[in-house]
Amino acid sequence: LLVTLVAYLVVGAALLRGLGLTGLVTEPTPLVAVVGGDSVSWLGVVVRTVAAAATVSALLMVLGAAGATASAMARRGDLPRWAARMGSLGTPWRAELAATVLAGLAAVLAGPVVSVLLSACCSLLHHTLVNLAALRLPVPLRRWPAWPSLLGVPLCLTLAGLLPGTSLWVSLAVVALGTALSTAAARRGSTRRSPLRVAWPR
Repeated sequence: LLVTLVAYLVVGAALLRGLGLTGLVTEPTPLVAVVGGDSVSWLGVVVRTVAAAATVSALLMVLGAAGATASAMARRGDLPRWAARMGSLGTPWRAELAATVLAGLAAVLAGPVVSVLLSACCSLLHHTLVNLAALRLPVPLRRWPAWPSLLGVPLCLTLAGLLPGTSLWVSLAVVALGTALSTAAARRGSTRRSPLRVAWPR
């Protein structure tokens, strides 16, 4: 995390120094512009290739996390049970396959940039909920102070609000749809598992 933070700060400082705040906001390809990619063709190709590899790596990381989360939710009954099935190597291949198909559709229909923005916004909303859940833990069960979660909630919401409006609204729609589907799956699973019980007076 420290190495990643330092790398982000260095790249951000270089972009601000080379383009300025206005140029950084208006330039569609800031990394290519700051290294002179238009005048040096091979350098522009290198920057674009590295950026594409970084985008694919970020999407693969999100897909892995999404598959593991979907598998865990399926085991708890919050998603259909078929997503919890493990492969011979102990990987949730069905959940990962479903996440890959959905991510592929998003990348084809909306483009890779919008897909990355969507995954970033959904991740920030996810971490907001995690911090809120951590704040609800009883004090005896906490192994860490509460101030990181108190700081994390507004920071995650602020970063999500700074993303383009389209990505934010699409992310909220995806979260709402996923919540509705998981709630329906959980109710359906509980109905199947729970027999009819009659509460007799004592």
